Amino acid sequence: MANGGGPACLRLRVVADPATIDPRFLVDEAKLDAIAAIVAAYWPEDIAPDGLGDTTLIARIEQSWLTLVDHLQLSGDLMP
Repeated sequence: MANGGGPACLRLRVVADPATIDPRFLVDEAKLDAIAAIVAAYWPEDIAPDGLGDTTLIARIEQSWLTLVDHLQLSGDLMP
């Protein structure tokens, strides 16, 4: 129960064979690097509260989402 785990953590037992997991949901260095590159390309360093309604910002974030799900091969499974 270290790090905040509680009794519910002790009851949960999930047996998952890695071979049965959709590889799109497994992470490796290449995927992490690609995600970091997408974030760096589309997301600003900071967003001021008065900039939240900026249509250019909204378009960039929407494009980042589309780029991310396309790169992770989830574009047929997730809708923005």
